[in-house]
Amino acid sequence: MLNLRLLRLGMVGVLLAPYAVVLAQGLSTIDLVKGNYGKYATSLKLADLPEDYAAVKLSLSSSTDPISSLLPLFSMGNRGNDKDLAAKYRYVQCYWTNGDTVRSMNREFLVTYKLDVEWMEILSQSGIDNANSLNATKTKAPEPVLKINLVAMDSILGVSPCPEMKKQVLLSLYGVPDWQIDPPGRVQAQQAATLSNVKQIGLGLIMYSGDWDDNLPYTQDSKSTWYVIYPYVKNLGIFKTLNPNGGMIRFNMGVSGAVESSISSPADTVLLYETEPWPDGRRVVAFCDGHAKLVTQEAWAEISKHLTPTGIKRPKKPLPTTYDAEFDKLKPPAGGH
Repeated sequence: MLNLRLLRLGMVGVLLAPYAVVLAQGLSTIDLVKGNYGKYATSLKLADLPEDYAAVKLSLSSSTDPISSLLPLFSMGNRGNDKDLAAKYRYVQCYWTNGDTVRSMNREFLVTYKLDVEWMEILSQSGIDNANSLNATKTKAPEPVLKINLVAMDSILGVSPCPEMKKQVLLSLYGVPDWQIDPPGRVQAQQAATLSNVKQIGLGLIMYSGDWDDNLPYTQDSKSTWYVIYPYVKNLGIFKTLNPNGGMIRFNMGVSGAVESSISSPADTVLLYETEPWPDGRRVVAFCDGHAKLVTQEAWAEISKHLTPTGIKRPKKPLPTTYDAEFDKLKPPAGGH
């Protein structure tokens, strides 16, 4: 019996070899009781799953699967989503591991992570709320997490790699926002590019003002503003934010047509701003003295109270509203943006 157990452990070791990175790390019983797993997080967001973790199926000496017997019920719900539901079921079954093991209570455990999803949640997404209600309202389930799962090595009968199961597919199945999936640094680069765009728009406004007797464009919307300053910037791309949360860049209509010399505190008066904050809670704001920066939600809450400064002088008549439509007709020059 002992020889059979050793043989089985050896076979499991061979199957896990491609994933092995670290040898067994000691954890005390107290550590486990307290939920302390050393360097391993108790739970992970889907987007935080390390790239060196791969999906595998484990055959265990004792395991139950409450979902498998209910698979026929999937087809009784929203048939259009049957394919996604089946895929979610497969991902719930699999374990994610890089082959690391820990030792505790004289036993060796494989460090894995599993989706923390209740089987009833999966069924509810097919429109089945319970066994007696086949017409339940379908609701969007919260994004699941991956929970640590230490699997005793001596309980593993077999390991089957699942190369078709990818982290990117897992993320898309559960509707994780694109900005969470983006490679590290990408959002920061997009934020820096948007800040640069806003600075260029601000420079274009100042150049326009210099040509028009110190007056900022007296427009009635942001698109009309972009139209009149386009000859100064010659780049349609700068008028769009790269913010993954959406939104747009807007001209502060509170200073539309203002004679710049009548703005008492240009360094504190908003010229341009983003309508939505970035994932870090900040947004790009440019000021009438030409500088631009990222401001926090708290700072914006105060700044936005003073978008229309007092004592502004401006011409009597604004520019035509048709400039809005004219902007939509603009096309970048050959080889331009």
